[in-house]
Amino acid sequence: MRKSRRITLTAGSTRIIVFLALSATVFYASCKKKNDTPTPTGTSLNNKDTAYVDSIYLNNSVEIKFGKLAMQKATTTALKNYAATLVAQQTKIKSSLDSLNSKKNYKPRIPSDSLDSYHASLYSSLSSMSASWSWDSSYMAIYQLNEDYSMYDILIETSTKGSDSDLKSFALKNSAVIVTQVGSDTTIIQNNGF
Repeated sequence: MRKSRRITLTAGSTRIIVFLALSATVFYASCKKKNDTPTPTGTSLNNKDTAYVDSIYLNNSVEIKFGKLAMQKATTTALKNYAATLVAQQTKIKSSLDSLNSKKNYKPRIPSDSLDSYHASLYSSLSSMSASWSWDSSYMAIYQLNEDYSMYDILIETSTKGSDSDLKSFALKNSAVIVTQVGSDTTIIQNNGF
């Protein structure tokens, strides 16, 4: 019989959880806004498809940056190994996306390795936390699982509502990678009591 672990939240950790939950809600709502930015000249992608590419590109950059942070700060071997795999998978997705962007003559409006204000704030919070079981738990249960679901939603929406057949194919193929990541997230959370 597995012994259950009781989690006691301090006032500080409760504030962090509330802040992260509210920030995630605001970020998700901002991603759902209609993109009114004109389609860049010279690309074969329409405005809706460029918005999908930009969303995928941002989420991918975030996953890589936070995965590298987890490789440094995680205290469990399972989480360190997971983070290394995540970075490798997301780097491969980025490479495929860069190839697609080159083929479609599109340069994402999001600079490589950049974070939006929501993710910059979250990164700052996680970076300042001491490496501990609490850090591991915050990273996996609050951040990583939500990011994977967000990436999955973006990829599925792109594969079903996008216009460009190459982009739709890219999105569908890589949504399977994210499903695998969600499975790994869940396993790590369950096995480590996060």
